[in-house]
Amino acid sequence: MRSGDVLDDRFFLNYKDEGITDRGVKKIVEKYRVVAGITKQVSCYSPRHTALSRLSRRLGLEFHIDITATALQVTV
Repeated sequence: MRSGDVLDDRFFLNYKDEGITDRGVKKIVEKYRVVAGITKQVSCYSPRHTALSRLSRRLGLEFHIDITATALQVTV
């Protein structure tokens, strides 16, 4: 294999150069939640939600997230 050849079109790869599955990401998040001493239940989407919450507060926006539809409504 030459340098630059693509083994998988996924962004994150595991130690076998295969794409990380959804389950693999969940296991990594859980591992580092425990290491960090976080007792609150978190998901892969928690950082995205936290960033959006902080940004909206800075901008003075109100928002509602419908988790089931992954829809976002912003009110100015």
